[in-house]
Amino acid sequence: MQISSRGYHDAELSGAAYSRANASALLNFELENGDSAQLLFSGVQALRINDYGLQNVVSRLLISPSYTFSIAEINEYISWAHSKHDYKASFSDEEVREIWTSVKRGRLALFVLEPSVGAEIVILCERALEAKKADENP
Repeated sequence: MQISSRGYHDAELSGAAYSRANASALLNFELENGDSAQLLFSGVQALRINDYGLQNVVSRLLISPSYTFSIAEINEYISWAHSKHDYKASFSDEEVREIWTSVKRGRLALFVLEPSVGAEIVILCERALEAKKADENP
């Protein structure tokens, strides 16, 4: 099922895993209502997790195609995802426009977790899915 940003406000990020060999990432959440959820990302092209600590609370999730990113937002998030603490990545206008077009047309997905506390995350990938929550029947 595609990821819905609803239900993640005040959720806690309880785990994160990345496989470079499989170009995949997994995020585990404990939702405010007590349920759990997993977000699965495949074809990962960019990933950055910053300030992951003992408590990681979600303020909001921005996820394409539910959220329509502007070119300026694409530039900001993708540059941040490719940067390091001592290096700021930058992209040409043409590269940013190509990524924006791919996100807009659904060839790529952009996921942004804005925290209340703790981890900030940006993932650019080919596919993003939400696993069933604990309260759902198989």
